[in-house]
Amino acid sequence: MHPPSSRRINLHYFGMQAAFWSSYAAVCAYHVSLLLARGFADGQVGVILAVRCFAGVLIQPLLGSFADRHPEIPLKRILSICLLLSLAAQALYLVVPMHMLGTLLVYLVIGGFELGAYPFLDAMAVEYINVGVPIDYSLGRGLGSFFYACTCVFLGFQVTAFGAESSMLTHCALILLLLALVFTFPTFQGAASTGRAPGKQTNALTLLRRNKKFTLALFASFFSITAVLPVVIYMIRIIEPIGGSNAGMGIALFVMGAAELPAAVIFTRLQKRMSSHKLLVMSLFFCLAKILLFMLVPNMSLFVVIQLVQMMGYGIFTPASVFFVNEIVSQEDKVKGQSLMMAFSNGMGGTIGSFVGGWTLDVGGVSFMLSTMLVLGGIGLALGLMSLRVRD
Repeated sequence: MHPPSSRRINLHYFGMQAAFWSSYAAVCAYHVSLLLARGFADGQVGVILAVRCFAGVLIQPLLGSFADRHPEIPLKRILSICLLLSLAAQALYLVVPMHMLGTLLVYLVIGGFELGAYPFLDAMAVEYINVGVPIDYSLGRGLGSFFYACTCVFLGFQVTAFGAESSMLTHCALILLLLALVFTFPTFQGAASTGRAPGKQTNALTLLRRNKKFTLALFASFFSITAVLPVVIYMIRIIEPIGGSNAGMGIALFVMGAAELPAAVIFTRLQKRMSSHKLLVMSLFFCLAKILLFMLVPNMSLFVVIQLVQMMGYGIFTPASVFFVNEIVSQEDKVKGQSLMMAFSNGMGGTIGSFVGGWTLDVGGVSFMLSTMLVLGGIGLALGLMSLRVRD
């Protein structure tokens, strides 16, 4: 049987990225609107979203360690099981009325087994890249962001017309599509040559203690993403005082997501001029700049324009973090390393950011929230600059 062509693998992988980030938009971009519509206050929403993110912090390293210890199990099989669990939880939440406890349990499953399993999608590409198959990861991730953007626009009008509850139907449909793509993705046949070999791995704490450059970069990512995620999560609250709506938020999210596509195109060129580590730190600077601009924006039109900063911020952060981990972490711990990066950034960052964002909104409103995030983003950038000074 002939191995699949690199063109087929690339196209299939692009499809998986597009489906994942479209489903991410359906479950995340309008979750604040959904939870507010179900009667939860800002502080309660913050707790729910913090639990969703914290689930990823707990489960991502466990899933990564499991994958490293069991190279005989294809990554796509582990990812498929995770997606099925999340689909079941979302379908249950759609049909069964739930208050705080039930909602927390549902978001724990979604956060841990859907959003928390994303590193496997990265690792599935890295497996092929490490044996010379030219998967264009940055382009795939950029296309994922573009489809995220398109889904946000679609959902903006859908939620306006049919209510926030309808976003769950779209999410379930997109998870089914993603499952089909993951299940049919060509199974990687060379696990041993990529470092997924049993008996060699270190635990997460040992990895962090031995690799100071990696550890500092993780904490830098944590503070920066803690700062920047709430301005996306609570975007509806930020734009309400300047005349925004769900439909307007959909347009802003489209521009934000679409801005990540050119970042994917230029990332390969930027890599030829500077290391992935430097690109990672550069992205943290633009994440900080975005928060500052949000504090100064006077109207909805300029708010939409500001979303273009996403290109050099989170648009560069995602591929830079993946390639940085692949370069800095030992061969036998690469899946664990990718899981830790996702756990520290989107996981812990999302957990603390969701909670602090909701709390600061309740205590001091939008201005207090943005000021708090500006301080956290500054800490992240400072730690990133410190990590550049650590010798290998």
